[in-house]
Amino acid sequence: LILLKTKFTVPEIANELKLNYNALRLFIKRNISEKEYSLIKVIDKSLPDKSRELTPELAYLIGVIYGDGYFGENAIRLGTKDKDFADYFINVGKKWCDKLPLIYLATKNNKPYYECYLSFKAAFLFVKNIVGERKEIPDRILNANEEITINFIKGFTDSEGTIIVKNNACTLKVYNKNKKILAQIKEMMLKVGFDNKKLYIVPNNNCKNGIVYALRICYKDQIRLFYEKIGFTINRKQIKLERFFNNISIGGDVGMASIV
Repeated sequence: LILLKTKFTVPEIANELKLNYNALRLFIKRNISEKEYSLIKVIDKSLPDKSRELTPELAYLIGVIYGDGYFGENAIRLGTKDKDFADYFINVGKKWCDKLPLIYLATKNNKPYYECYLSFKAAFLFVKNIVGERKEIPDRILNANEEITINFIKGFTDSEGTIIVKNNACTLKVYNKNKKILAQIKEMMLKVGFDNKKLYIVPNNNCKNGIVYALRICYKDQIRLFYEKIGFTINRKQIKLERFFNNISIGGDVGMASIV
């Protein structure tokens, strides 16, 4: 209650004290007047007008939603083993809608796993209305400027991208079961300078729900372009790229870095 008086929002207090958001809301409701509580609800339920604009932050979040992100009950969520990914998601979410997502440390396969929640109904409904069933990327994203395009791709590849480095060979793969989405990602990459003849969409493996496809990049000049223009938020992935380009000079060689 003291933190409320210092202008902290309820999500920020829950995150700071490592408390369940709904349990904290119930506690506050029981310990302040109805008038005071109604003011808190008004603050929490309204999505700022600026958040309805297509910003780099919103583009990144939508990119994540097409990858590792998902929708919970009135919430935009992300589960990841990478703390830096979770931290970036939280910072971007706060910057986008002025509400601080929560983060909880869990365990998955005996390793730390970070669950992030942007528990904000207005934000949840707004983003869900944009992406629909996520069967394709909306025109609002496809027709956006370069900054929006890059941030969407970054959110998607943070989720679904992997780097394979072996000796002097490097391959970047971006996975999805929906081939159309990968084709749209490819078209977006062409808009920011990638070469159509050097990006491939191929079947990668079979899973119980069907084929998983990969957008594969294996030419050094294209991998460097990704490294310089887009890159990864996740350090372990970005470091692989940095080490690859620190250890090998591509010079005039723009041949294939690897075939995997």
